[in-house]
Amino acid sequence: MEESVNSLVPQDDAELAILLELFICGGEGDTGYIVERAMARFPVLQTQKELNRETPSGRGWWSGRFRFNISNLGKRGEAVNVKRGLWRITEKGRDRLKRSGYY
Repeated sequence: MEESVNSLVPQDDAELAILLELFICGGEGDTGYIVERAMARFPVLQTQKELNRETPSGRGWWSGRFRFNISNLGKRGEAVNVKRGLWRITEKGRDRLKRSGYY
């Protein structure tokens, strides 16, 4: 039985990777750059099969999933969309990183 794509990168792990990348980049960064760096933290996504995975509309499946996770961070107040394409980690996001041990 094939492993579920949702089990390859749990949402919590993806969100923490995004928060960590925002922190490493000085607290804010371009969405595309942050997504690319966060995805690179998961070796399972570096296989050609996963890199080529697409949505029915032809967009990158994993890139879309990570972008969705950034949006979730914004809804919870752990990151803020400063302007189109630019996200900043908030104090709440930094606190989550500290609690997780990634900080």
